[in-house]
Amino acid sequence: QVIFKTAWKALSNMRGIKEDHERYADLVPAKQFRVFFQLLSLARQANDKRLIHWAFVQAMASYAWGIPTKAQNIDACWGHTCSSRTRDRKMLELVDDLLSRQMKVLLCCTAVINVYDNYQRGKRLKSQRGGSSSNYLSGTHQLAIMVRPFDNSTWNDMRVELTYDEHQTLPSTSGFPAFENLDLASMDAIANALVNLDALEPQITPDFTGARVAAYGELLDITIVLCQMKRTFSVVNVCPNSGVFDDQKIDRMHRLIRSQAKTLLKGAQELQDKVTSCWNPDVGDVSLTMMLGLAGMEEDSANKCGSITLDQLYRVGVLEENADGTWKLADGWEKRRIYLFGDRKTIENMQKFSRDMANRKLTYDDATRQADVFMDAMTTVMQLPGDWHAGLAMLKSIYTLFYDGFLKPFQEALGWKRINIEVGGCYFQACRLAGFVADELVRALMYEYASTCDDFLDDDDTSEKNHAAFLCKFAVGFKKFLHQMKTSKDELRRACALYLIMYTEFRTFVDSYRCGDAIAVLLGYNRFVPYWHALGQLKYVECVWNQNEQLLRDHDHARFEESMRNRFVRCHPPGSGKRMVAHDEWLELKNASFAGFPVVSKMESFVRQGWYVGLAEKCKRTIAECYAAKSNTGTGKSIAPSMIPEMQLIFEFIMKLVVCTTNDNRIYNSKHVYQTKSTLTTDLTRKKDAQRAKSSSDYSYNRIFSSVEQILLNVEGENEGDDNEEIDEDEVMRTVRENDDEADNNEAVSTSAEEEAYDNNGRPCKYRRPHKSMLEDLKAVGWKNIKSMELKPVRAAAVQRAERLKVVKREIAKVVQVQQSMGRSEVGEEQTVLQPWKASV
Repeated sequence: QVIFKTAWKALSNMRGIKEDHERYADLVPAKQFRVFFQLLSLARQANDKRLIHWAFVQAMASYAWGIPTKAQNIDACWGHTCSSRTRDRKMLELVDDLLSRQMKVLLCCTAVINVYDNYQRGKRLKSQRGGSSSNYLSGTHQLAIMVRPFDNSTWNDMRVELTYDEHQTLPSTSGFPAFENLDLASMDAIANALVNLDALEPQITPDFTGARVAAYGELLDITIVLCQMKRTFSVVNVCPNSGVFDDQKIDRMHRLIRSQAKTLLKGAQELQDKVTSCWNPDVGDVSLTMMLGLAGMEEDSANKCGSITLDQLYRVGVLEENADGTWKLADGWEKRRIYLFGDRKTIENMQKFSRDMANRKLTYDDATRQADVFMDAMTTVMQLPGDWHAGLAMLKSIYTLFYDGFLKPFQEALGWKRINIEVGGCYFQACRLAGFVADELVRALMYEYASTCDDFLDDDDTSEKNHAAFLCKFAVGFKKFLHQMKTSKDELRRACALYLIMYTEFRTFVDSYRCGDAIAVLLGYNRFVPYWHALGQLKYVECVWNQNEQLLRDHDHARFEESMRNRFVRCHPPGSGKRMVAHDEWLELKNASFAGFPVVSKMESFVRQGWYVGLAEKCKRTIAECYAAKSNTGTGKSIAPSMIPEMQLIFEFIMKLVVCTTNDNRIYNSKHVYQTKSTLTTDLTRKKDAQRAKSSSDYSYNRIFSSVEQILLNVEGENEGDDNEEIDEDEVMRTVRENDDEADNNEAVSTSAEEEAYDNNGRPCKYRRPHKSMLEDLKAVGWKNIKSMELKPVRAAAVQRAERLKVVKREIAKVVQVQQSMGRSEVGEEQTVLQPWKASV
């Protein structure tokens, strides 16, 4: 306003900026931002050598958004961006000598997190009908994250025993509250712990008995039920059926949750955040990340995966290159700590690479000594599975069991079409469907349990302490009620209970890594192992065993603590309302950003584009902040659409299935579920959409077909009254099916893979029968099968055998090296040289 006084005043008048009017005061900042950027554009139009860096930022953001080069060059004429040639020149200047600069930064860190995943893009070469030719470029996207170090080695000699069963103990971290002193049988003690967590003092000394973490896991299960109670009874999205539930008891629960238990429920919601901040004070710090670019090879095999890992070890200062092209361990390499996160395939390839090096054939060349160097370098790497991919595998297990015959009818009733049993391409939608069904099942079953509860407090009891103890007792009782349902003879109720228990463990796992609770994440892995084993997902079972061995056996406790404190990525500060993400999820988000880049056809250009991902992210964020200036009164947040109609439809579906009534003779019948879907009456049409469609159709009708209406007046008069004689066939079919529901309820499930049902229009349709294990308690089945394998002695013997083989091969390599240094020895002298080796072995 001072430098461009006249221009500022003229442009402000053009935009109607009135600073002295209180009515428009909230719009002034946003309009002033527009005037400011308009001045910058005018300065660029006068001389395109000005403000080149501001123009480059906008050009780089446009490049990352996939805007074509011709469109960018046209926009450069108006001063908003620079030309594509200038942009490319500046990009090359910024990435010049990038590798050495990255190594300079990484060498300053004693601990680094490396994440990588394969990435591919295709360019279609044929555009005609039926053309399938395409050019795919594949590589490995790499990411480095700075570690907040943990250097306390006081407890490095302490270990917990690996048991490979449901009783696997986990050590607590330093600063973890003393939950082992909490009496979980006392409702008052549980309520006091949730209301006042400070009463459980954080313990500096970790607990290696497992009692502290086990007690925390039990308390966490109770808080999950309390949060479900708050959602069920705080807001009435649906009206309970007065013919099934006790309305008076449900109203009392509503009043109790809304007014007299806010402190307890707030403590239950904040438990994980408070506990995590006790043992991880840096959990709120934003993570520092560095994009390492794109490697021109896929990590789809053990050798390629190992090559990428060794390249990263070279960058972080574990390996050094000799003058003759061989490799050696760098000075101070044993002090380096590397954490490698990836999907299940990455961890599997890394394990195979380590086994291949350990089981290699001995030779008399330099390859043997080089392999020893690589094996020593690999001891600095802790390989851990990516939690986002693990959550995806958990959801895949849920859909494998419950999609056909259970979740699919709800999906069809909602009209959602993108979801399928392979949840990899529809993860977000699949989570929403599973979550909505689980939430409304919890609502119905909590209404049922509240209706049967007889120990309510008196209305004149206003003690907040008594109310908190009662709610904790209600939560513990509902948890037992749900676990009793999974052994019910009523197969429908048994299926609902098994689904709720399995889904709750999945949601707890996801919520845990969203808030940074790494201890709860480890509990979630161990709880889901039997499901994976029973369903044949043995590779993820091996990932869990390998993770436990890495954390609890192969590395000291300081590495365990450090990995727990740096398990997740915080992209935004805590005050922004954004939650944390897993390492592999953060890389997937970068891959999504990479997908917006222009398509290239050569591997060289593809690799070069990988250098620009981090730079492009910063430019896009800068542009979003600069041009997203809002008024002072605006929140800047979009309002999510209300999902109450969908919830009401699901609740109506559950009530018509008669889930809340026990029938010991009821056999789960998918045909009955599909037929019930056609009797739903809840309307999912949004009011605004309906009004907009109605007004649009009315306008079109009045404007186009007014003359036709006048012509057909007499014809409509002649046919008046015919609608009353018309028979609604859909209504007849629906009535017939409703009469058959009671008979179908007790029919056995067909043994064929597909059965016949009816869609919403009464037409016959085909559907697949449910999974054969849907009604089994797979957790008990999985643990039973795992116990029969006796993994503890088997895996311990394998480790001992690998260690002996490693020692023997290294001693042989030393002997060979000594003989080569002494020259060719005579026959018979080998025993004298090998004698010391035999003694040492």
